[in-house]
Amino acid sequence: MSDQSGSEGGPTDGGGDDTSKGRVSINRTTFWTTLIIIALVVGALSVALAVNINSSPSSSVKSTSTSTSTSTSTSTSTTETSTSLLVNLTCAQEQAANTYVQIVSVIDHPDGSATISAHPVVLHCGGPDDRQYLPQSSLVTVQLLPNANVQILKTYYATNIPATLSQLNAYIAANWDGNIFLVVGPTSAATGIIGQFHP
Repeated sequence: MSDQSGSEGGPTDGGGDDTSKGRVSINRTTFWTTLIIIALVVGALSVALAVNINSSPSSSVKSTSTSTSTSTSTSTSTTETSTSLLVNLTCAQEQAANTYVQIVSVIDHPDGSATISAHPVVLHCGGPDDRQYLPQSSLVTVQLLPNANVQILKTYYATNIPATLSQLNAYIAANWDGNIFLVVGPTSAATGIIGQFHP
């Protein structure tokens, strides 16, 4: 069977030209080549879109999270860090699992560690004021290990940005956001502190 059945003159009802009846004839090779090219272009665009979505800033969300998800309820939040903190916790789960402090002062040490003086903070859950941070009057000490993960809030945007200890000191002194931080790890050897947004 020839592959040229749709070429010049092609099969018609009366042997006449198909274009006179509103039809355009095209040979099969051209048709299949065009179809394959269209399929390749559509496939390439789909791959490019998927790569773009996966590498967009919103999906990186400022972290390389190695975290585990738990079930969520009507009141959930996400903690995005480069640590092994759990994400998508309910308020009650955060209250039980996390340690929060309101930092008063930070003393830097030559080895890159720091001693933090802070008020312990209770996370209030439930009611119209769900997720309130309630600083207590007592003082606690948090020992921050060298090269710890320090994240402060980008004021007015409720997003975390990495900070050095000197930037942390300036941030604490300004007290723009109430200085509430999540302590990562035990207070005697914390591997990070992360600023918390509280409207």
